[in-house]
Amino acid sequence: MAAKTSSLPDPATPEQLGAYLKKSPKTLANWRSRGEGPRPRKVGHSVIYLRADVERWLDKQ
Repeated sequence: MAAKTSSLPDPATPEQLGAYLKKSPKTLANWRSRGEGPRPRKVGHSVIYLRADVERWLDKQ
């Protein structure tokens, strides 16, 4: 069953996802560098997270 992420914007910035998960954007950056956490997407020079990817990751936790 998917986690309730309806309050999370789609797509979400690292700042928005960090606020949702109660983690700092720095933690998300560390996760990205280690291949952990929800799947990040690059759009130009920006990192975004799709709600579906976040829900999939939360379901695995």
